[in-house]
Amino acid sequence: MLCHSDQIRPGITRWSSSRLMPCFIILVLFLSVTPWQSHATDKPIRQRILHLNSYYQDYAWSNSIIQGIKQSFSPVKNDINLYIEYMDTKHHSSPVYYEKLRSLYAYKYKDLHFDLILASDDNALNFLIKYKEKLFPGSQVIFCGVNNPDKARIANDLGMIGIIEDWSAKENIDLILQLFPQTRHLAILADKTTTGEAGKARIYRLEATYRNRLQFIDIQPSSIQETRRAVSNLPPDTVLLYTVFFKTDDGQWLTIKQANDILVKNTNVPIFVISDFNVLPGVIGGVVVSGYHQGVAAADLAKKMLFSDPSKSTAIKNHILKTSLFDYSGLKRFGITPSDLPKGSIILNTPVSFYATYKTWIWLTLVCILLETGLIILLIISRLYRKRAEAEQQRLVAALEQSDESFAITDTNGNILYVNPAFETFYTVDHKDILQTPLKNIAPVFRQEKIWAYLQENKIWRKKIEYTFENGTVSDLEFRTSVIKDAQGTRLSYIFTHRDVTREVTLENQLRQAQKMEAIGQLAGGIAHDFNNLLQVILGYNSKILKEGKLDPDTSTRMEYISNASNRAAALVRQLLIFSRRDRATTELVDLNELIEDVLRLLKRTLGEQIHLTFNPGSAPSFISADSGQIHQILMNLCVNARDAMPQGGSIAISTEPVYLDQDFVKVHPWAHEGNFVCITIMDSGMGMSPEIQEHMFEPFFTTKETGKGTGIGLATVYGIVKNHAGMIHVDSTENKGTTFYVYLPLTTEVEPLESPLPKQQPTGHEPVTATLLVAEDDEMVRSLTREVLEDAGYTIFAAADGDEAISMFHTYHTQLDMVMLDVIMPGKNGQQVWEVVAKIRPDLPVLFSSGYSFNELKDNALLSQNGQLIQKPYTPGDLLETIADILEKHRAT
Repeated sequence: MLCHSDQIRPGITRWSSSRLMPCFIILVLFLSVTPWQSHATDKPIRQRILHLNSYYQDYAWSNSIIQGIKQSFSPVKNDINLYIEYMDTKHHSSPVYYEKLRSLYAYKYKDLHFDLILASDDNALNFLIKYKEKLFPGSQVIFCGVNNPDKARIANDLGMIGIIEDWSAKENIDLILQLFPQTRHLAILADKTTTGEAGKARIYRLEATYRNRLQFIDIQPSSIQETRRAVSNLPPDTVLLYTVFFKTDDGQWLTIKQANDILVKNTNVPIFVISDFNVLPGVIGGVVVSGYHQGVAAADLAKKMLFSDPSKSTAIKNHILKTSLFDYSGLKRFGITPSDLPKGSIILNTPVSFYATYKTWIWLTLVCILLETGLIILLIISRLYRKRAEAEQQRLVAALEQSDESFAITDTNGNILYVNPAFETFYTVDHKDILQTPLKNIAPVFRQEKIWAYLQENKIWRKKIEYTFENGTVSDLEFRTSVIKDAQGTRLSYIFTHRDVTREVTLENQLRQAQKMEAIGQLAGGIAHDFNNLLQVILGYNSKILKEGKLDPDTSTRMEYISNASNRAAALVRQLLIFSRRDRATTELVDLNELIEDVLRLLKRTLGEQIHLTFNPGSAPSFISADSGQIHQILMNLCVNARDAMPQGGSIAISTEPVYLDQDFVKVHPWAHEGNFVCITIMDSGMGMSPEIQEHMFEPFFTTKETGKGTGIGLATVYGIVKNHAGMIHVDSTENKGTTFYVYLPLTTEVEPLESPLPKQQPTGHEPVTATLLVAEDDEMVRSLTREVLEDAGYTIFAAADGDEAISMFHTYHTQLDMVMLDVIMPGKNGQQVWEVVAKIRPDLPVLFSSGYSFNELKDNALLSQNGQLIQKPYTPGDLLETIADILEKHRAT
């Protein structure tokens, strides 16, 4: 960015006055001095420069361009204000995304005018061609790193100038034939990014030129596996030339190092490149384009435009910026010496001596040794002068010596007379070293003025405080101080005592938290029940209307939107049920390590390249009885939360380890219970959480994110899943020091799945069935919908509004009934009580239960019999008809 500051011109600070000077001269001088002095107080003006970078921060090409820009601007850095915007069009390049960028910049810079805009690479230039006059009217534009000369000419017509990126395809092919004259095949690799396509096109323009010497081979990076296979099967007389390889056709993104490793480790042919950031260990190198020099050239042009030459040309500034850059290991691998290379070539990664490599560490080690030696000498001398012989005072009885509570006795000036062993252990001190020293020196708690004020007034001081140890752990202590007096009431000394009440406080807090979470869970389950009834009506009638097919296309589309929104709401309700531990987990025996390995592939794509994800599985398989989908959800929710806590990128480390939690562990950690578990540890390097946030983090709808950025259900869902699996979850987090979640799931030694769920039956369709059903549903709208759907399908329906009415109708019509459908929770008699009456008279009668809560509502009763089945709300009319038809068909088959 380029800007300059005006020099402050000195004003007239002193002028000669005379009593004889005419008044009009004084007035003239006053008026002439004032504007100069006012101007002298103005701040220097800096030129504002905006750099629109097409890609993202820490992308090698972007970094090299910015490095070149900053290097060129360093002499005038005090004269400019540089603003940098990373557009991230490497990952996002749709018109909608560009429009969002336009909206963002319009809002962000509505009050700023930029003297000049630097645009690096094609996407930034295309953005300015479309939006520059709307966003930055009157600002000058200089571009660099542009591949498309046609776009550059369009930019010239709009008054923009810059540097076109000129890749050295022909120079590299000539160099290949010079160094490897036996070459007969040239393999060309480029991805389908804008840069990759442009580079490949330039190379293939030369195919006719080298037709008699070379056969061009096109490598399509359809996937990582296919790319490995393609480069490993190249003929031996081949040289590989590639432009960029950031993305495979199936959507997998690669870092520069990952791409380099794939090529170097899977082929034995020489590898040439045309960009400086691709010159990594194992490749030969080549005549490359340099982002650094592109940045320098653009910034030099900007300095001339802003500071030296106000007149600017509208012609394209097509600078030829090329560098011959090679890798030492790649040259050595193929026996190429520096003398074989073009003049002025640069060789990277040349081995250096041990001293040159570790010079800093060697000197740092020597300095540390000298400092440590001096410190030891000082400590020895200090200890000799501090050490004094003191007579042991026999003031304490055996009870004080053996007490678990910490005791200290001081004189009335606060100097220590005695401490017991528990005090020594707690504060890591030796009584011989602290006798006759002020108690205030031991810990901040003894420096509270109120303590000493109470003692001066012969009062007892009591307080419960949190004490933080040097290792960061915190304990709850109950303090008490009082005065020791003689028989006449004269103060002799003070006594200080405290005991550790951490366990009691923790248990009390956990009891309150458990009660609160249980209450929230019950509330969530109740809300889910009522909400599922509403969704049942919305989804049912919506599905029915759509099935009739009488709507115009626009109305039909709107109805489908209603269905989609309702299904999303149903999914949210399911998360509430998981949190309230009212949803059934379909358990099976799974190896947790294998499950996490499967999840990692999805996680890496979800989290993005800026997050470094690692997994360290335990040494042995960890089998648990669990719902694989819900364990997947735990990992996804915790890792996405960790990513959101690291907006600038960071690391997430996942590990597993079988553990046995014994009674000693449970005593120290009241949240735990004894047994064999596998511990999943998810540790991130993010911003951490305050104690206040940790207190509420598992509550539904609690979120620290901006409005619209999160539902607050993620951690609540995790909590519910863990409790559903009889597990435990614990968090260790400190602000600005990261967060670690520990998830404990019961370890099993079973060799067969605890529950082997049957494969889901695919709808097979049924012939029309004529049957009579008794339907008991207390919600009027759901009852109406159910009756309408079933009668439209040809069934005869008797509908009851509650359990009592259902029993009455059953007694009247039981000989005509083919089936009953009962809501689980109803006023009066519930579904189970109704079924008990039905089963006594018609035990063979099939029954379908429905519930707005969940399957777990049936875990403590005997609703499901050999004739019964459960359908959970909300369900579609099709699901209901399919379920009823299946039940009737199976019943008639028996």
